[in-house]
Amino acid sequence: MGAAGGADGRATLAARIFQVNAASAADFAGAAKLVRPPEMTEGPTLRQIRRAGIWRAFFALMLAALAGGPAHADTDNTGSCDGAAAGRPALHITVSGMRSAQGNITITIYPDDSDHFLDGKYKIARQILPIVLPVTSACFVVPAPGYYAVALFHDENDNHHFDTSSLGIPTEGYGFSNNPTLYLGPPGLSRVRFAVHAGDNPVAVKMKYY
Repeated sequence: MGAAGGADGRATLAARIFQVNAASAADFAGAAKLVRPPEMTEGPTLRQIRRAGIWRAFFALMLAALAGGPAHADTDNTGSCDGAAAGRPALHITVSGMRSAQGNITITIYPDDSDHFLDGKYKIARQILPIVLPVTSACFVVPAPGYYAVALFHDENDNHHFDTSSLGIPTEGYGFSNNPTLYLGPPGLSRVRFAVHAGDNPVAVKMKYY
C-alpha cells in the first residue's frame, strides 16, 4: 500500500471512530434525559416547604408572645415611661421602615433568658401602639440594668395576629433589637440581646418585610 493509500485508510478510520463517538454521545445524552428527575413546575418546592416549616414555628412563637394580655394600646401599655420610678432604666425605642400607616405595632421586651425568648409568659413588658410615619416611638421602663431583647411586628390589618401565607411565610412586618439579618427563621437571643444601663437607652429597630 502506497503512502496515499495509507493516509486515506487512516482518514477513513478516524472518520468512523468520530461517528461512533458522536453516536455514543447522543445515546448518552438521550439516556441522561430519561433518568433526569422531572422539574417541579407546580406546587411548593422542597426549599419552600422547609422554609414554611421554620416560619410556622416563628409564627407560633410570635403568637405566644401575644398570649395572655389585652389587645388595645390604651390598656396594654405595660412598662411605659408614664409615672416611671426615678432611677429605673428607660428604653427609648424608635421603629422605622413601615410600609404603611395601617394597623399598629406590637412591641415586646424580653429578659436575658434564652430558654424563654419569644415566650409571652416570660415577657417583661409589651405595648401596642398606633403607627406614626416615618418613625414610631415608644418608651419602656425595665426593672434594672442588665441585658434585654426587643421583638416587634406590624399588625397591618389590626387583627391582633402575626399573619402568614399558606406556606407559613410572614405577610406582615417584623423586627428585632440589633436588626439581625434573618434567613429561614427567627434569631436566637444571642443575636438580639443588648446591654441596658441606668438612665436612658436608645434602641432603633428597622421593620422588615419578607
